[in-house]
Amino acid sequence: MFVVSELCNVVRVEAHRLKRSSIYDALRQALNNKFVNKVLLNCGLFIKVLDFLPESASTDFHILPGDGAVHKKVYFRAIVFRPFLNEVLEGRVRSLSPEGVKISLEFFDDIMVQGMRMQHPSRWDPTKGGCWIWDYGADDGDSHELCLEVGDRVRFRIVDEKFTDCSPVGPLVESTQQQRNLPSSYALEAAMNEPGLGVLSWWSST
Repeated sequence: MFVVSELCNVVRVEAHRLKRSSIYDALRQALNNKFVNKVLLNCGLFIKVLDFLPESASTDFHILPGDGAVHKKVYFRAIVFRPFLNEVLEGRVRSLSPEGVKISLEFFDDIMVQGMRMQHPSRWDPTKGGCWIWDYGADDGDSHELCLEVGDRVRFRIVDEKFTDCSPVGPLVESTQQQRNLPSSYALEAAMNEPGLGVLSWWSST
């Protein structure tokens, strides 16, 4: 679920921060302030700086005209969230729709299970606010309706990932509706169509 990535970036550190801590503590804080909880294209969701690579010691500090801060190119390792394909994770159902189920890991919400990747046979029931129902045992003629609802703890398998470059390319988006229609910079596709996957209580021993 979490991986270590080697990255490089030019960091700006304000001069007053250098008085309170070592240079690498200041660089670490500046990098965390800049990247934590942000998606790096084709890398993953940035969690925290792990350490600095030896190459950082060979780069110089620069002070730009009109700017009292120091700038330094640093090479570092960071912990990022990027599950590998076929990894099995657990999360909580955030929302339901006829298209499928959206799952949250609390710190990451862009996980989608499409209806065709639910346990078979499953169907969307629009009553009672809408929920997905797995007709367990339908093939054997002894069917039991197992409901999947918002808030349920579920187990799922990652089947695909998608990165989208959301860098500005034109005028700023003004309307709230337009902002809602912007694609997610990092989204995961998952499946719950195998034994052991789906709502945890379905598989708990009694």
